[in-house]
Order: sequence, then C-alpha cells, then structure tokens
Amino acid sequence: MKKLLLYVTIFSASIMLVLFLYPVGKLLFTEVKVVEATFLDVYYAQVGEGETEFDVFKEYMEEQGWIEVERLGSGQHFERDGNTFFIHSTDIKTIFKNGWLNGFG
Repeated sequence: MKKLLLYVTIFSASIMLVLFLYPVGKLLFTEVKVVEATFLDVYYAQVGEGETEFDVFKEYMEEQGWIEVERLGSGQHFERDGNTFFIHSTDIKTIFKNGWLNGFG
C-alpha cells in the first residue's frame, strides 16, 4: 500500500511539474514572446534587446484584439468589446532576456 501511495505521489508531482514547465518550454522552443502560466494569473515573457515586459505584453494583447488604454507605473489597462483588463507589473515575469535565461545572460 505504501508503494502505491508513493507511485501516485510521484506521478502527481510529475504531472504538476510538466504543467508548470510547459509555458517556459513554449517560450524556449517557439517564437512566442508571451505565454500564460497554467493555473496562475501570471504571464511569462521573453524580451529582446531594447524591449520591456510591457512592450512585449502590449504586442501580445493587441494580437488578441485588445487596445491599450493606459500605461501606469505599476501596470497596463486594456479594453476590448466593452471589457477591461488590467495587468500589474508583478503579473508579467521575464523568463528569457535576449535569448538567455533571465539573470544569466
């Protein structure tokens, strides 16, 4: 019975790890610059030379039909079809910068 519990725990942990690492892999192995984290209200970004998280996120939102209404020091405000969306600067995490893992390049 203990082995079964151990296997179930390892399997569950593996699934959670894959789900949380999938967005990072998508940034690394594709051309996308922004992905939404699984199960979290956080976005992971990949920025290039001279870009900021806000610039990259604005591009991402405009591709989905949102219009940036206002950029504040702590976030961005978007509108689309009467709906509003506000993202705080802490909700956008830079994972890769200039092709390198942030903090290592």
